[in-house]
Amino acid sequence: MLAKNHISTAKNLQKLANQKLPDLDLSYFVAGTEEFRSYWNDLQWAQAYALQNRKEMMARFKHIIEKHLIEQTAGVECRKDRGIIDEIPAAYKPIDEVMVNQQDLVEVVATLKQVICVKG
Repeated sequence: MLAKNHISTAKNLQKLANQKLPDLDLSYFVAGTEEFRSYWNDLQWAQAYALQNRKEMMARFKHIIEKHLIEQTAGVECRKDRGIIDEIPAAYKPIDEVMVNQQDLVEVVATLKQVICVKG
């Protein structure tokens, strides 16, 4: 609604100034005018509101996902506090499945098992 109001104001100002623009949908504000200051103020407010909204959505999304990044790492020795973001095991394909799919390309000579993973 903010943008619609400001676009309407700008178009009306163009008409009052009898300015001909190449397209009827084009309009602009002249820097330093009250209309420009009003537009700029509302634009800054809308951007700040959108940023805060995105931060809130991401915080809620992270909170939901964390309940799962914890369930899926049950039995895995790792930090699960807020200071660490880690990948869940489900982010990776099972190695046995990968190796079966690549058997015409590789020869398995040893199988390793991860014991610990330390991240900084």
